Amino acid sequence: MVSFCDVRLSQLHEHTHKYGEFGFGLTKEWAERKHLHPVLYMSKSSLLFSKYNKRIRVLKNKLIPLWERRECLDNNEKKSLSH
Repeated sequence: MVSFCDVRLSQLHEHTHKYGEFGFGLTKEWAERKHLHPVLYMSKSSLLFSKYNKRIRVLKNKLIPLWERRECLDNNEKKSLSH
């Protein structure tokens, strides 16, 4: 697993003491072009987690039936789902 975090250079000393002293520096623009995003930690007891979890479950319930019927799709339908 690889994770990315958004750390200011002024916070680097504190960050390396907490998480380790090895890392790569990347510009935020480069990371965004490569579709990399910082890790988002949430407390299970927070409102943010509750809303996020609820939304993910709704999406999962919509996507599972599509995934299960993927073998029944013709090539045109498969192409439209991949875009």
